[in-house]
Amino acid sequence: MSKVERIVRLIRDEIILDNILIENETKIFLFKLKYGNINEDLMEKLNLNTVLIDVYDIINNQLNILASITNISDRSIELFINGKKVKTKVLRFPQYDNYSLGRKYTQNYSIQAKIPLSTNEKYEIEFKSENKSLKIDFSRPCNFSRSVGYAKTKDFLSILKNEKIIVKRKTALNWINQELKSLVHMIKKHEKGFEKAIPFRIAYMIGYPFFKNKRIWFYMDRPNESDDNGIHLFKYSVKINDNIDRYFILSSDNEDFDEIKKTGPVLKYKSLKHRFLGLYVENIISSHPDNGIIYPFWGGYPFFAGLLKSNNIFLQHGILKDNISGWLNKRNMNLSFFLVSSKREYDSTFKYPYNYDKGVVQLRGLPRYDNLENVEDKKQILIIPSWRRYLTGKSNEFIKETEFFKRFNSLLNNEKLIEKAKDYDYEIIFRPHPNVYNFIDLYDENDYVKIDHDKTKFQTLFNNGSLLITDYSSVAFDFAYLHKPVIYYQYGEDYHFDVENSFFNYETMGLGDICKNEDELVDLIIEYVENECSIKEKYSKRIDEFFLFTDRNNCKRVHEAIKKIPLKD
Repeated sequence: MSKVERIVRLIRDEIILDNILIENETKIFLFKLKYGNINEDLMEKLNLNTVLIDVYDIINNQLNILASITNISDRSIELFINGKKVKTKVLRFPQYDNYSLGRKYTQNYSIQAKIPLSTNEKYEIEFKSENKSLKIDFSRPCNFSRSVGYAKTKDFLSILKNEKIIVKRKTALNWINQELKSLVHMIKKHEKGFEKAIPFRIAYMIGYPFFKNKRIWFYMDRPNESDDNGIHLFKYSVKINDNIDRYFILSSDNEDFDEIKKTGPVLKYKSLKHRFLGLYVENIISSHPDNGIIYPFWGGYPFFAGLLKSNNIFLQHGILKDNISGWLNKRNMNLSFFLVSSKREYDSTFKYPYNYDKGVVQLRGLPRYDNLENVEDKKQILIIPSWRRYLTGKSNEFIKETEFFKRFNSLLNNEKLIEKAKDYDYEIIFRPHPNVYNFIDLYDENDYVKIDHDKTKFQTLFNNGSLLITDYSSVAFDFAYLHKPVIYYQYGEDYHFDVENSFFNYETMGLGDICKNEDELVDLIIEYVENECSIKEKYSKRIDEFFLFTDRNNCKRVHEAIKKIPLKD
């Protein structure tokens, strides 16, 4: 075994440094320190001479490219079209997201270019670094992959050949010819998952003459939920007669499935029809933009690439108050529409490295807010804590020892709080983040506090509730939108976002009081209960200052804005 091969094997093995699992990029850096400059043979074996194309879209005859390389030095990327260097814009993305360690010693170098195309021209695209050609690969959700080897739009065919991308005018003949080559290539390579994709690709080719001009839009929240901005916008938009076929996507075992069908067409999540129409859909409009959620063929994504043309329309899951650019940035999500509801949110998307153009981020208001109203005060105290990422996948024994579990379990069984709630006839309801239901049975139940096993819809709770106790959850904005009192229970520093450096300052901008310990919290809850849960004037003023729209026309604004988004060719 050569020295290079030994180093590669060592790098690919797991290395523990200070009890932290280090990712590949950090391992490379550490070995560079130990062995000196990494030679070309090692660079090749570790794929460090590969540029990753994150975005490859053609919109209105303009090619939009976002490409990146992970650096252990000061290398840059250069883009060439037909041998001529093209001017590019350098973008900086977060080194790592808020939820993981690693990549701390590397640099992400990304470039963006917008190139006008003509059907009368042929283009040869090449990437170089330090005057050396780079290999080309593609990340998800880029609509291109090495497994297929080409991407098509209405007028153009892009083909990966000899580590270059050839762009030329598409004709029916050259497209069919290229598709046949790709199918043969997939069969020969026999990569895992190809056999599921081939029937769909053939079905797409057969259906293309009938569906190519169809206008299809999908709406959804989470696959098993229908309680967020997706369903509210769907109910508004499906009533409009504009020759667009709209479908709401939902798991068939959801209790609202049949009821929503009375409103408009509903597709069973990951059904054959959902997958087939998903090949032609223009816009996927969702409150949860994760690729693994919105794409029905995500497991075999590389084999479907090249045909897809959908925009990813993000309706938001809540008010944006933390820096989540490590997740929602352009390289990771490639959103075509990024909804916000306040001027402060809007400004924050350009303060942090999300790297979207200003036309993508739009201040329109959350659709679900149109249905928030003070229906009936049922004298309910709501306890709705946020999630903690470090709890993901942990054992019950681990969870029971966490401060998060201990704090809220203690609060739910606080005798002083329960006795005062009984005296004033207030119900206490615990309705935590959906992920908490994975261990909801660990909480000690008593005869008075209701642990909401039925998962009552949040809007029902907001419309009927009297007082909300949360920690960092954005549900505080929904509740405060109705000018109802909020208390933030921020007992420690176990939240996974960097609260200190967030644009949202709870002390000066928060929509309610902040409590650090249980005794203080219980005393404040009792104070509110004794005053019929009336909101304090200073928080009422902050609510008025924060929300730009309170006219119940959010659905209309969002619907009209989406119709103006340029479609992918």
